Amino acid sequence: MRAIVKSLNCLVESEPAPAATSAALRTADVRSSDARTGTQVDTLPIIGPQHSRIYSGFLLAILSMPVDNTHKSALVTPDAPQATIRGAGGGECKLKLNSDRTLDALCNQAGGTVFVVFK
Repeated sequence: MRAIVKSLNCLVESEPAPAATSAALRTADVRSSDARTGTQVDTLPIIGPQHSRIYSGFLLAILSMPVDNTHKSALVTPDAPQATIRGAGGGECKLKLNSDRTLDALCNQAGGTVFVVFK
């Protein structure tokens, strides 16, 4: 769990400014000495509707959206497969885990970011 948190913190800190965000996928590979398999984190910028690839080893996803001078976040897991964040001025981001282990995301007015943690 510490390795996952460390990886997410690195990705959040290295996230480019919203104007400089590209549609490129970023991945962090996290390995700890006690883990038998590596855990990876994909970073997906969300502007408008997005559909992800299949994550067969899906663990969780974190939806993050800038609101004023801070970020709001929501968690999606297999047990809680949907999340919504509402921002100022009617801005909203939604994230849904589908039964085939793909993700559907939608952000209007303000873009967001999804961090997908998988094995």
